[in-house]
Amino acid sequence: MNTMRLWRIAILAVALAFGAAAYAAPAPIWVPAWIAPPAPDRLEGTPEAPLQFNDETDRQDMRLGTSASALRFRISNELGAQPLKIGAASARLVDAPASALPVRFDGRSEVVIPPGGVLISDPVAIAAPAFSEIALCIWFPEPMR
Repeated sequence: MNTMRLWRIAILAVALAFGAAAYAAPAPIWVPAWIAPPAPDRLEGTPEAPLQFNDETDRQDMRLGTSASALRFRISNELGAQPLKIGAASARLVDAPASALPVRFDGRSEVVIPPGGVLISDPVAIAAPAFSEIALCIWFPEPMR
């Protein structure tokens, strides 16, 4: 081969390498790893002193059915009669030494879900092996009636 032909092949190879890098990676595929059906308020307590969250954090532990490199959380107020305010949320692997990571919704940590509404969180970078347990903590800053 002559030198000019080798240069053309080298330039083409470099162009192909940079061109391939310019293409976006395929969109991630999100699959359910743990689900629970929405449930109506159990109306516990008495009418004078109903049981409710008020400036409290609720923790939900979930055992994943598959491995994951990132998680998204679906928070539902589908059966709620009042808006549901979330002051903050975090997630972590149960029994892992790492700190909890913030869970955000469109970049926000504080959100209000209207009655009948659903929010899906931004991805949270948690590497979780199959059958690991995830703790999701949600702070409810206002009374839930």
